[in-house]
Amino acid sequence: MAQVISSIVVVILIAGFLLRANRGIHIRLMALAIATDLSLVLALELNRSAIRKATTNPSPLLMFHVAMSVIALASYAAMAALGNATRGGNTRWRGWHRKVAWVLGCSRAANYVTSWML
Repeated sequence: MAQVISSIVVVILIAGFLLRANRGIHIRLMALAIATDLSLVLALELNRSAIRKATTNPSPLLMFHVAMSVIALASYAAMAALGNATRGGNTRWRGWHRKVAWVLGCSRAANYVTSWML
């Protein structure tokens, strides 16, 4: 079930990226993707004790997966803050918003691929 939800999050992120010219839809899709992904992380921790598993003799692949997960989560926070800063038409932070979007996209893609490998 977690893989299905994760796949849905990836589709929502891609849709949000493709529809970035329409701010209203972009913001709603990205907020939905972030909220869903954070809920998934919380559910995995509560149901599978993911943090304990990741810190108890982890394989190199699991360590990479966790690193990408942490980067993606940090990027979500940065994207939300930067997106909120640019929301009112302020272009000052738009360049950073785009740069962090690349970090988020790459880390989330790596997280998604490695989740299927674990």
